[in-house]
Amino acid sequence: MLWEDGFATDPGNLGGTTNTNAFDINNQGQVVGVSALPDETTIHAFLWEKGVMRDLGALPGDVASEADGINSKDQVVGRSFDIDGNGRAFIWQNGLMTDLNTLIPADFDSFLIGATGYINSRGQIAGLAFQTSTGEAHAFLLTPNAEGATSSAPTVPDGQSRRGPKVVLPANIREMLGKLAKDCNLKSERADCKSCQISPSTSSTSSQALTY
Repeated sequence: MLWEDGFATDPGNLGGTTNTNAFDINNQGQVVGVSALPDETTIHAFLWEKGVMRDLGALPGDVASEADGINSKDQVVGRSFDIDGNGRAFIWQNGLMTDLNTLIPADFDSFLIGATGYINSRGQIAGLAFQTSTGEAHAFLLTPNAEGATSSAPTVPDGQSRRGPKVVLPANIREMLGKLAKDCNLKSERADCKSCQISPSTSSTSSQALTY
């Protein structure tokens, strides 16, 4: 539901009748979240604007996705999942969904599994990463580099995406991602849900910062 000027608006859905949740809104009134598809077994990230809900799809090879944040530049971030629950962080802009792992240094020893902490007007992205050397989950902060990597991303036809190499996550990390998604979808207020994105009980307290 979108409430504005004393009126409630139903944003609709992507064909399913369950699991439609709005997670963030920007200053332009654009809303992002997740909605079930007609088969009721798959969810996709959506972007809602002026009464129209747009399916953002998923990264190639994945079956589900979730949009967690949007900034004033119409950049959307979230996570995309394969059938086994392995997650990858993405940024969507100009009609293109890009695996954030393709935009960071190749020697970075962590795999970005979800941009669950939103994106601000500067393009900084927070989320959750899997450190391959230790098997631990860490918070991450991405900051655009001086060349503006994301702003120069090419525009391609809708439905096409850019993806990087996949990483099979350990069962405990996949279970954690599933729990975060389930807990957030069960909550009616996103403010409550923000606190469950990175929990000290399920991830390391350390964090990592880098440019993209």
